[in-house]
Amino acid sequence: MRIKLFIALCITLSLMAVLGFDRFAIDAFTFTQSRQNAEATMEKYKDVWEDRTINEAPNPYPSLNLESGKIVGTITIPKMDYYEMPIYYGSNKFNNNWQISTAGYLGNWNMFGEEGRAVVGAHNYQLFTRLPELQEGDLFLIETEQEIFIYEVLGNRIYDHLVDDWNEVAYQDSQPYSVTLMTCYPIIQGAEATQDMYMVYSKMVKGTVYK
Repeated sequence: MRIKLFIALCITLSLMAVLGFDRFAIDAFTFTQSRQNAEATMEKYKDVWEDRTINEAPNPYPSLNLESGKIVGTITIPKMDYYEMPIYYGSNKFNNNWQISTAGYLGNWNMFGEEGRAVVGAHNYQLFTRLPELQEGDLFLIETEQEIFIYEVLGNRIYDHLVDDWNEVAYQDSQPYSVTLMTCYPIIQGAEATQDMYMVYSKMVKGTVYK
């Protein structure tokens, strides 16, 4: 009996290793440090952070095949020690676990560089636990196949679903061509998904606006 249990345990651990550390990570630091190279990323972007060029181009997204779970870019947030973390498209229980995702066209959002507002989110008890550390003036970078975008943080706001109007807080308070970073609130270790949101607003300072 003990041998069978031992074999079952070995098989389980092997499956965990094959499927990836993602689902079983203990905390954000453990997870991110297993797959990042901060020095390489900062060296890669060293000549980009001061660039304030904004170009115009035709919108590439209509011709792209955006499917749920597809990686559509990477995000670098030096203030949070995140370097080229993948951004996944769409929202479901599987690809939101230990992942950073963008809602894309769900819920009246847009994609990076489009005139509307894009949103990037992660769980408050996983990868966006440190989101409140971002302050006005901090920069973060999103790279897609088409462009490197840099965004400057303008401020933050807590959305209270019992008091606030979602359309006002989510869309009207943010700027066109911007990205809103978002997670459930309150932000505490071991918390669960809630209807309240912690939102960080930004503006594009480098990239391409798609017409």
